[in-house]
Amino acid sequence: MIKPYGRGRFEIFVVAAAIGIIATVGLARYSLLARDARNLSFELTAHYFMTGAANLRTQWLMVRNADGGAESYLSAYAEEASKNLSGALIFSSQGWPLGLVAPSALDLPPIIENCYQLWMSLLQDPAPISIEGKTVLGNNDYHVSVQGNACRYRLYDEQGGDYYFDYFPEDGRMLRHVSGVME
Repeated sequence: MIKPYGRGRFEIFVVAAAIGIIATVGLARYSLLARDARNLSFELTAHYFMTGAANLRTQWLMVRNADGGAESYLSAYAEEASKNLSGALIFSSQGWPLGLVAPSALDLPPIIENCYQLWMSLLQDPAPISIEGKTVLGNNDYHVSVQGNACRYRLYDEQGGDYYFDYFPEDGRMLRHVSGVME
């Protein structure tokens, strides 16, 4: 009688080794794709933030040129941009949005509340953000702080990446920093 052919230990080890190699390569590739997705998400958020600021500046310039004066408030557009916040948008002398405070409380360098309000008003459906010294980070991916004359928006990355962008509200400049590369 002929014995039925069964799988030997060697064949099982070869299959296990092949699965291990495939899993290792797949996991490494997944890590690279996850990092690239996180980088792209940050880049898009920074881009949308700057686009929102540029759109407000364009509206400010249109109102200023139509009125012939240096208008600091944009009633209709500012009201729409700040619909979830109380106050009117305040603009710099060059027309860049500074925040949502009463004119008597306007400070330069920016105050942390203005940086938070800019985040909430310039982005559609903004990611949750914590405020330096006021909010525990918790599940918030982004954190806002004031660095010199800039509002800094930092994305926390569990894998050690360093992502942030600085918005200078007085002149509208933005500097992005992505894991050691300043743009």
